[in-house]
Amino acid sequence: MEEKKLKHLELTQGVVNRLANNSALLKGWSVTLVAALLALSVATEQKIAFIWIALVPLIVFWILDAYYLWQERLFRAVYDNVRQKNEDDIDFGMNPQQFVGGERTWSATFWSTTLRLFYLSLIVTMFVVIGILSSQTTTSTKDSSHSGTDGAQNTTPTKNRGNS
Repeated sequence: MEEKKLKHLELTQGVVNRLANNSALLKGWSVTLVAALLALSVATEQKIAFIWIALVPLIVFWILDAYYLWQERLFRAVYDNVRQKNEDDIDFGMNPQQFVGGERTWSATFWSTTLRLFYLSLIVTMFVVIGILSSQTTTSTKDSSHSGTDGAQNTTPTKNRGNS
């Protein structure tokens, strides 16, 4: 393979590798964040609030991950374009915007099977936990209402009538 073409392919592959690494890091942070906030929600009084709080960064991570995957796909198209060029046509151009369209749009990438399965499974897990915690909260509220108005037992001492 010609030297210019090989160098251009190496540069493009370096960009693809960095984008793929960023995408993997976002997935790792997503799982870590959701797990930490779910664990925190179980251990605190504001159980459901932590899960709703986790939903916002999870959606932001999904958007960022889709962006990185979209850029990765565009740079793969750059790589493929350079691979097919003659040595004399190599200009070291790295602008991927000429390849936008069809399956290579941000919205198509956002709804790609891999991202949809990953992030929707995390969101579904969060809603399942919300359902479980909500049912536990309503059950504990019903149990406490049966034992008194505030859930505490009546501990007022009664007078011993036999000694009066």
